[in-house]
Amino acid sequence: MSNNNRRRGGGYQGRNNNRFGGGSSQNSSFGGGGRNSHNSGGYNSRGGGGGGGQEQPDGRLCKFFLLGGVNQCQSSNKPGGCQFARVRRPPPLLFFFVVGGPLARRAGTPAPSQAHALQRVADVHVKGPSSQGGGGANSPLQVRAVCSWKDPQGSVHIFTGSKDGFWRMWDAMTWSLKQEVKMEGEIQALEVEAGHLMCGYEGPTPLIPGVSVGMVRAWNLSNPASPYDFRVSEQLPFAHLQRVYCCKMVVSAAPEVYTGGHEGAIHCWGYDGATNTFPLKCKLEGHVLGVTALCLFNSNGNFLLSGSLDKTLRIWSVDDPAKKDCAAMLTKNNDGHAEALTAVACLNMGDSKYFLTGSMDSHLKVWNASGGCDFTQKCNGAILALCVTSEPANKAVVVVGLVDGTVELRQPDIGFKLRATLSNRFSVGHSGEVRAVCAGDGYFCSVGADAKLMVWQWVAPLPLVSQ
Repeated sequence: MSNNNRRRGGGYQGRNNNRFGGGSSQNSSFGGGGRNSHNSGGYNSRGGGGGGGQEQPDGRLCKFFLLGGVNQCQSSNKPGGCQFARVRRPPPLLFFFVVGGPLARRAGTPAPSQAHALQRVADVHVKGPSSQGGGGANSPLQVRAVCSWKDPQGSVHIFTGSKDGFWRMWDAMTWSLKQEVKMEGEIQALEVEAGHLMCGYEGPTPLIPGVSVGMVRAWNLSNPASPYDFRVSEQLPFAHLQRVYCCKMVVSAAPEVYTGGHEGAIHCWGYDGATNTFPLKCKLEGHVLGVTALCLFNSNGNFLLSGSLDKTLRIWSVDDPAKKDCAAMLTKNNDGHAEALTAVACLNMGDSKYFLTGSMDSHLKVWNASGGCDFTQKCNGAILALCVTSEPANKAVVVVGLVDGTVELRQPDIGFKLRATLSNRFSVGHSGEVRAVCAGDGYFCSVGADAKLMVWQWVAPLPLVSQ
């Protein structure tokens, strides 16, 4: 590995295989700006080019198809409707994925064009039978967390967590509310892994009335009647001193759960089969402000990535069951972010492994397996959420949730260009900030301060050019 690719701030070993183009890159092989020039093409504009203003998507999606599929998109007989031509008719009985199961398309039905690549299959107002009101900055119904789970029978369920203290499970075939569970306070985090649902929330402490602390509770979804409560000790019957922003489970012979709190601590909990509990194993200390995001990363070892309000990303070596060392810290001084980190996600490109970070500084950064920043992309606003999905051509697409309610779709193999924008400005997005996103098999979900759950289904590859 050359020193030019390795950059500063590394410290753990891995591979680095440059695969991106455009944007602001640390290396001339990326094609965006050569050396780390913040004025190079793509850092303040679309990758590879100059100019000011907001970046515009390089492809166009059909609004009618986005909102209602074929029923609302009758390009052949709807005057003033869809302006995009259909492609050739497919062979009989092609199958398209629909959340919860396949949908057979009748023989002779036109296949969608590339402008009909995406359809919003759910627009759910997240509330229970007794809930009232809508979304907004102060609404108790604003949704702060989302995750999805496919049960052993193959049915898909979506979980949402809200400011009102409820986590809710939605059936992905009917979008009906299947279950809601009331916690003792506002929910900030949800995670499903290996059939277990983990919930991070803010709840009261019995020790000091009127004071809230960080709580974590988990359920084995095959036996949810007996949840796990995470407690530091008998004297401290809670998980964190302050609210819990994120949870992550390591699935192994000895399962571990990592949780991040507003006080800046990361706690590692290990499963004890003898007592059927998750006692605290150790603390990962170093962040001085809240831990907002956790992500597991594997490259010549297992690592935990943690993003924080202190504007840093820390990389922790977690292979040792008893000791978790900080292998690297990425800051503004070694190509890191200038504002609080809000999201971390993993990205695989062939045999190469990368991780992504999003920040309130509006920048999406791509890091190689040595801890060097390979790419920086300016987005159209402060970033609150990230995930990675795959469109039907098996190309990775990065889903970026912004503070203004916009969801950006960016494609890594062509320089993280903005492929599509899902925005309320065009009546196809959230009206409040996007608080969380997640991806499943053929779909991705977004939730926001507007109290909405939106689910987006891939039905065709994204367009390469405007149609």
